[in-house]
Amino acid sequence: MIIDESHQNFTEKSDAIVQLFKTDKIIRCSATPIIDKSAKLIEISEADVIAEGLIKKLLVINGDFPALVATENPTEYLLEKALKKQNKLVSSFAERNENVNPLIVVQLPNNSDSLLYSVISWFESQHISIENGLLAVWLSARHDNLEDIEKNDGKQTAVIIKQAVATGWDCPRAYILVKLREGMDETFEIQTIGRIRRMPEAHHYESDLLDSCYLYTFDSKFTEGAKLALGKNALSAKTIFLKNEYKTFTLTKEQRTQVLDTQDDALALKAITEYLKTTYGIDGDCKKNKLRLETGSENAEKFVFSEKIEKTTLSGEATVISDISSDSLNTVKFRQKLNTHTHGREFHNRVGRIGLEIGLEYASAVTILGKLFANEGKFLYKQKLFYPDYILSVKGKIWICETKGGFDRTGASEDIDIFSPKKCAVLQKYLKKHNLHGGFVRQDKASMELLICTGEYSDDVNSDAWQVLGEVMK
Repeated sequence: MIIDESHQNFTEKSDAIVQLFKTDKIIRCSATPIIDKSAKLIEISEADVIAEGLIKKLLVINGDFPALVATENPTEYLLEKALKKQNKLVSSFAERNENVNPLIVVQLPNNSDSLLYSVISWFESQHISIENGLLAVWLSARHDNLEDIEKNDGKQTAVIIKQAVATGWDCPRAYILVKLREGMDETFEIQTIGRIRRMPEAHHYESDLLDSCYLYTFDSKFTEGAKLALGKNALSAKTIFLKNEYKTFTLTKEQRTQVLDTQDDALALKAITEYLKTTYGIDGDCKKNKLRLETGSENAEKFVFSEKIEKTTLSGEATVISDISSDSLNTVKFRQKLNTHTHGREFHNRVGRIGLEIGLEYASAVTILGKLFANEGKFLYKQKLFYPDYILSVKGKIWICETKGGFDRTGASEDIDIFSPKKCAVLQKYLKKHNLHGGFVRQDKASMELLICTGEYSDDVNSDAWQVLGEVMK
């Protein structure tokens, strides 16, 4: 059995279907694989695929951006850049008598109807519209001008998509990706870059312009998305499925209360102020405090005080996607006039999240932030959520276990989670309350044994807190 786009088709339902075929061998294909250590990995490097001429040699990110971008409308700025690049590509193909019409792919964030209409309106101002067939829309509930869009000589100049079409869509003439965000949290999907990397005719043209693909975005987090999708953590991730005999098993759910009356406003303000004093050295002098916040410190970010919204993005080139990182790209700042509608929504979203994390109602969070900015500073600390790693059934008993960094050969702790003692105490309280078993598990690299702590947490491998896991679970 061959399963394409296996990173998507790795769900409980798909697993049940696969099991029906009782196949001896399964080949899972993906650009971002979820690897099963019991399976054989056959990896084809990007460099080899580039050498074969199947994908473009270079990804150019925000090419020709100045160090400081001042714009009234970031969306229009990106679209203008993209269309200018498309015009250059069209001219270059025409000079070579190649019948290829390079396509612009505009990716919108989810839940962005207002942005959709503003993008359509901008293209119409450039005489690219749905009515004349040059603009396509491919959304879950809307499909316009999609006929023959995959063909190299397709009429469409641009297509507007969301996340849904990013995976499994084959359109080799796609050259330019415009990744838009609306201030909310949108994860950058590396699969989307793959839509613009394929060569239209499966060979290189020996032209830097035509052998490259182009990304335009003000999303400063797209490198994190690339790392998440292609880094070691993504490759070693493993999905497991529940066995049939345990599908009736349940646990009692406990979570933080969503009734935000557990935090005292005055104590919250005091705690945040103490953090600012410790981190930035603020005092009663407002002018000096502003300078301290603007300067930042070794362990704290700098503040920007401006009448305009200032953000950052990155610019540069990458041969293979795994090379994308903030260390290898240039930082570009862009400034935008404050828009009370767009940035107001972003402000309310952020304040709401801050309040939720520290247990304050929205009104209280707004008041505290107002006092801090009016006098001396910035922000916050938060409660930690805790999700144990494993739920096990051992000889009819249910065990809940959390794994942490082990002890090295000298006995030194490799656990970097400073909250481990508190998490262990919370877990033990839950286990006792519900008559279950479990604890924190770490490996002793001197003996190569797995150890478990079922009581008070300790960083001393020789303490009585740590017992051999196999002995405890007998």
